Amino acid sequence: MKIFLITMLFCCCFQTDNNSLIPLIKKHQQTRKNFLIQDVYKLIYQGVFGVAHILKKPDFAKQYLAKEMESIEETNNEPLIENISVSGELVRINLRPFKKSGGSVEKLFKIMTRSAEETKGDLEKFLYRWGEFKQAVIQGKLKFNIQELEKFDKKVKAENYPAVHHSQLYRETNRPAYRVVKKSIFLEYFPNLW
Repeated sequence: MKIFLITMLFCCCFQTDNNSLIPLIKKHQQTRKNFLIQDVYKLIYQGVFGVAHILKKPDFAKQYLAKEMESIEETNNEPLIENISVSGELVRINLRPFKKSGGSVEKLFKIMTRSAEETKGDLEKFLYRWGEFKQAVIQGKLKFNIQELEKFDKKVKAENYPAVHHSQLYRETNRPAYRVVKKSIFLEYFPNLW
């Protein structure tokens, strides 16, 4: 009965449109192993709010980026640009292929800073997208465990929807190394990398 009521609520509030989150999530499920509910939440969060939360301490963020770039291996085994937003405006720049292409920390950090300044995410938009995801799971359009989703949703709601890390399993499997930026700004600096 509880699931039925939740389904009815979401069906009334969220209409499927051409800007649906479902294809984006399915793409990540296909390309990333162990893409769990926490990782979906992070994807949606980044796709709305961008990278501003990690730039609260700019010097630390830049040093961390430089250290990470130094420590990773170069490779072309993953896409350079990975879409994370329904609009396609916000993307992840995967650092391993970025390093392979000869990209610099200085330029990437400028792109991150500009992206943060120009991205004005809001909680209402985030909650809309998060609600769309929950509805898709309840309706069986996306394959995730409903009980795990309810538990995770309750936790993040109690914490006022914070930024989160990737799940431990996702980190171990995929070894994510990327930065979130506005695609248009990235292409200003690196027009030949797309």
